[in-house]
Amino acid sequence: MKKFPSDSAKKFNVRMSDELHSQLKAAAAINRRSLNSEILVRLGCEGKAKMAPVSGDHAAQLRREGA
Repeated sequence: MKKFPSDSAKKFNVRMSDELHSQLKAAAAINRRSLNSEILVRLGCEGKAKMAPVSGDHAAQLRREGA
């Protein structure tokens, strides 16, 4: 059986509003991507990008904004 990179990818379920789901689905169609790929691109995970740790004033701002 052929192995795909997605076979070993981590899976994560996320809840979102119907409105957000519709927006992402429409954007994915326009960009000719799957919904999963659209979300990964928007998260910045499409390459080998690494997320920088958040601390200090920026972390406090994110907490205030409810991010």
